Amino acid sequence: MLRIMLAAIVALGAFLVLETRADASPYVEYGIQDDAWLLGGPGTFDERLDQVDALGADVVRVNLRWDEIAAKRPVKPTSHLDPAYRWAAGMSCSAGCARAASCRS
Repeated sequence: MLRIMLAAIVALGAFLVLETRADASPYVEYGIQDDAWLLGGPGTFDERLDQVDALGADVVRVNLRWDEIAAKRPVKPTSHLDPAYRWAAGMSCSAGCARAASCRS
């Protein structure tokens, strides 16, 4: 019994001596994803981006909907230049996010 107690005390002592602190990763990025609010919420798109910027978001994620990007079947689906693709919605969002210096899309 004494051996078990001694072993437990030694193990606890080793744990306390060898304790390391848990630092936060320097690579953490904070972001937001709320497609409905970002693309169609109250106010203008620029006002909503200003609010995201004020919140300190590093990343803005927006899902592109393929039924809006390619409403009809592309002739050359592997070519982003196919006229069936309408990139305007996605590009306006990316361009807006790019104007905010602290925001990355």
